[in-house]
Amino acid sequence: MNTTGQQGVEGFEVVECQTREEWLELRKGGIGASEAAVLVGAGRETLGDMWARKVGILPDSVEEHERLEWGRRLEPALAAAYEEKTGRLILDPGDFTIYRSRRYPWGACTLDREIAPIEDREGPGVLELKCVDSNRGSMSMSPDDGYRGLRDAAVSDWKDEPPLAYLVQLQWQLLVTGYQWGSFAVLVGGNKFLWLDVERRQDVIDILIAEAEKLWQMVAEETPPPIEYESSSAKDLLGAMYQKDDGTTIELPAAAIGWDARRTELKAQEKTVAAELEAIDNSLRAAIGEHTIGTLPDGSGRYRWQQVIKHVAAKDAYEQRFRELRRLAPLKGKGKP
Repeated sequence: MNTTGQQGVEGFEVVECQTREEWLELRKGGIGASEAAVLVGAGRETLGDMWARKVGILPDSVEEHERLEWGRRLEPALAAAYEEKTGRLILDPGDFTIYRSRRYPWGACTLDREIAPIEDREGPGVLELKCVDSNRGSMSMSPDDGYRGLRDAAVSDWKDEPPLAYLVQLQWQLLVTGYQWGSFAVLVGGNKFLWLDVERRQDVIDILIAEAEKLWQMVAEETPPPIEYESSSAKDLLGAMYQKDDGTTIELPAAAIGWDARRTELKAQEKTVAAELEAIDNSLRAAIGEHTIGTLPDGSGRYRWQQVIKHVAAKDAYEQRFRELRRLAPLKGKGKP
């Protein structure tokens, strides 16, 4: 691990890790740019999940999947396109280089690229390289609107400023480095390139600082933030926090009387609702029959009952074939206004 001192507006240091494992270990000691959106409720996990990772209750790792793999593979091409389109010089700090704020001990980030100073900007900038799905931010659109429509809608998400999670990510990098501006190079749907400059937003940074300081105090004190019980991860988080029971009995809070009454009511409805839903689905399957899609008479929606082939990787690999029923959005321009 090599550490070099740097001076930005706030002041930061650069730590050059030699391996991915070393980089992952160092990330545990701070909040990275890809995690910053969680602080303002725009991330893919809850604040409780991030707290649990930082105190070691949940494993701290960067999820590896095909999307990330191809994002990394395409980074050099995106960087080259950005240089070509803008005429700017960019520098590659390396995949496992961490920038750490001197002023805020919890502030850290790994930059995709740095942008060398240019005439109309104050100092260097940070560059974020993004590969974006064509349907990102366009979930209200129907697949029947076509790929071009989906892609164009995704591009429009970047017209004035990037989507919130990306904006927060870049502002976090400006917080750590002290730089005054940054830029995005974006590939939408695999074949539409765009770039966008973003100025330092001190109002956003101030909010991030306040939220980060609150979280980091909870990490230091090992006091969890309020748990979002409706979240899909709450069960796993609570299970990780309370892995063992001690065999004793406690009296539940007064609110538990209401929880119990509502739970009993919902449990009684559960089987009835499940049976009714299955009966309705079977009615739809029978109505579609040998066809693939059935449209509602008023145009308000459609149902697709389509064959799915699932490959099962077992000792004796085999295929499962079944028809899956799914509700689709109405065709564009159809349905009630």
